[in-house]
Amino acid sequence: MFPPPLFGIAVLSTLLGTGCSLLIEPGENAGNGGPGGDADCVDQEVTVSGDDYDGEVYGGMVYDQGEYSEAAGYNRLYLGSWQEGVAWGYFRFALPVAFHPSHLDGRIRLRLWGEGDLSWNDENDNLQIVLEDTASAGPVTDPNRAPTGSADPMLVTQWPSTGSGLDWDDGRYNESPDLAASFRQLNQSYDLQPGQLVQLWVGRFTDAGESEVITPDSSQTDQNWAKLRFECPGSETDN
Repeated sequence: MFPPPLFGIAVLSTLLGTGCSLLIEPGENAGNGGPGGDADCVDQEVTVSGDDYDGEVYGGMVYDQGEYSEAAGYNRLYLGSWQEGVAWGYFRFALPVAFHPSHLDGRIRLRLWGEGDLSWNDENDNLQIVLEDTASAGPVTDPNRAPTGSADPMLVTQWPSTGSGLDWDDGRYNESPDLAASFRQLNQSYDLQPGQLVQLWVGRFTDAGESEVITPDSSQTDQNWAKLRFECPGSETDN
């Protein structure tokens, strides 16, 4: 008799050369047979882990270690707009090695750690998330690569989706609205596969005055870095 599978054990592996780590959680919905579920689909989460994989574009400059401030130094990304205009953060991920087509029918969420804000109004201020229209996203070196209002609306998600203000919480992960529709659109163009590099931009198309939220750059050592979570249809956390 063979031993039973080791469900419920989290396995942490590293995607060599991609700058991302992968958290596999077999027990979360392995063998899910619920409505829309797929027994081969397992919830996944990838994390950026390298200066080339996140940063900020602001004032015509690219900050691959985050923007500098006298109070905090580098290592922080400011998302929104400030004196010199809009500020975009970028976050590049390798799709998980266990990426499954069913993930596109589940829920996909960006998770950003809150490290404060500058003049942010939770009732009125919001952000846009743009999935970059490319088959394989490379490092950002040109500030003109930041999104503009001409971005494909099918690749744009309002955060929050209700159009109201974004309640940015400090000391925990802030979860985006579902991004699966944007990923389905990208899949139609490029047939997404495990290991493929995708890039998400978070900021504003227009200058809405001085208001920004703050999240750590991956050059920080506390590892509260940006994460991208893929949930299968029928997952217990898919609601």
